[in-house]
Amino acid sequence: MRKLRMPTMAATIIAGIIPAAAQDKTIGLVVARTGDPVFAMMECGARKAAKEEGFEITVSGPAEWNAQQQIPVLRAMIAKKPNAIVIDPTDSVALQEPLREALDAGIKVVTLDSELGGNVGIPHIGTDGVEGGREAARQLAKLIGEEGTVLVVGVAPGIAITDQRHQGFMEVMKTYPNITVLDKQFAGDSPDKVAAAIKGALAAHPDLAGIHADATLIGEFTGATLRNLGRADIPAVTFDASPTEVDWLKQGYLDVLLPFNPSELGYLGVKNAGQQLEGRSVEPLVLKGYTPVTRDNLDTPAAQSTIYTFDCK
Repeated sequence: MRKLRMPTMAATIIAGIIPAAAQDKTIGLVVARTGDPVFAMMECGARKAAKEEGFEITVSGPAEWNAQQQIPVLRAMIAKKPNAIVIDPTDSVALQEPLREALDAGIKVVTLDSELGGNVGIPHIGTDGVEGGREAARQLAKLIGEEGTVLVVGVAPGIAITDQRHQGFMEVMKTYPNITVLDKQFAGDSPDKVAAAIKGALAAHPDLAGIHADATLIGEFTGATLRNLGRADIPAVTFDASPTEVDWLKQGYLDVLLPFNPSELGYLGVKNAGQQLEGRSVEPLVLKGYTPVTRDNLDTPAAQSTIYTFDCK
């Protein structure tokens, strides 16, 4: 096991081995946020693939999930003139122009996790966010007995993967006539904003039945807020399975985690980039994910294998 020097980040393998002619290529991984176990795992997978293929890899990203912070990081990566860039875009629109700049510079590009809009022609590797949102809705509806008022807290609008999750969540919730979904609240990366959203919902709806958090930090901050309020009685469903989320799950302040496999995304992203450098055509990939982790199954090998870590195994 190798410990990352910096916690910078946080299926079926694409067929094909890149021949010796493709060696000594440089690849840049631009994550959506540093210090996040999602992207630590993504980095681990990318480094594993780069090592297998003999590629030199550089990893960077913004400190917050913020397009205006990620764009200069991306442009700095473009300036290094790598052969390829693998990126998790923080905004489906704002990242279009700088990624076109990368393509115009002859750099191969792959997007991971959150899709880019605008039909830019960049291959994407991700999970089915809409189905993930559907599963979140099914899990929360079951927890609250298919009735009551629920709150949804998210990072920001314009992030393709979380927008897709919300689409799927609302699609399923509309099938439950006795569930009311409040307007989605956006909190960025701020624990104070998550706490304010939850406290505001409780002030207006003292009988709040449940909470859905759409990303890692939102889930972590939701667990912390419910602990601070002493409200383990309010069911909460979130995405990912960071160590902090797992702790809140154990303590009863989160009830369902819906993880995917960021390491696999990073691994396949570098493999995909290598195929492009070979001149081979590539197709988008949609990977399976979002298997529910609960207190009842947490100790099973299957659930344990989905927990995120800052360590490369």
